[in-house]
Amino acid sequence: VEMSLQSRVMQEKELASALLTHNRFVPLALTTLQDDGYLYTVFKTRVAIDLSTLLGETAFDEKTAMFYAASVALGLEHLQGDAAGHIIYRNLTPEAIVLDSQGYVQLIDMRYACKETPMPSDFCGYAHYLAPEQVSGQGHGLAVDFWALGTLLYELVTGGANPWLTGDPAKDSEVGIYQRISMHQPGGLKFPDGAEPSAPLKELLNDLMHPKSDRRLGARGTGPKEVRHAKWFASVDFQWEKLEAGKWTRHTLCTGTHSTRASSSDRQPPDTLT
Repeated sequence: VEMSLQSRVMQEKELASALLTHNRFVPLALTTLQDDGYLYTVFKTRVAIDLSTLLGETAFDEKTAMFYAASVALGLEHLQGDAAGHIIYRNLTPEAIVLDSQGYVQLIDMRYACKETPMPSDFCGYAHYLAPEQVSGQGHGLAVDFWALGTLLYELVTGGANPWLTGDPAKDSEVGIYQRISMHQPGGLKFPDGAEPSAPLKELLNDLMHPKSDRRLGARGTGPKEVRHAKWFASVDFQWEKLEAGKWTRHTLCTGTHSTRASSSDRQPPDTLT
């Protein structure tokens, strides 16, 4: 109330309550509770950890990052579909993404979510996750979530580095971040020293973070499932159907690297699930 966020809180509640179709990555809201100061939502899931804590300060190897990126992509497919009402999620940061007790991604933080129509033009979320069309303030759509997916994946494989942050507080003001995002050119992503992403991953990241929203992977006219056909996933014959069904089978994707805050075994995607 003090921050005049009542309408946003109620919008979050309404969007979560309107999701009636089961999805492995977007759990159903069972009920809401309220006291004098807070509104609570009870979801049909058991949250174990957030992705930021699991990541720590050490990069995921590509195969582990692939599992989490694919999970988020499937969550976006659900939210952007007809059944969910074409929702723009707008909150794909490691801090906001949680995992359930079986290790699957859960998109439950709907604080910035909104419907695709009417077209939103507000600023919300972290500056370094905003797409160029959000920075311009001219209105944005579903494509911003694919930009954010690219930013998230970049952070996963670089140990938390962000393409729009320099590490210099004087240069990393919101204005500085917005300038770098606005000046981004197609195929122009750079990577920190020591990061050596594969060619298919570089291609995917540049496609997800294309500065033109209508040329961005997932928003080029064929729908969000376009992400599934990226070369990075095809190179290992990624098991989309098993992941979507929650029946992930352990194979070459299930490896993790050491983190200062989570052991390698903690960081691995789910083992065989039936």
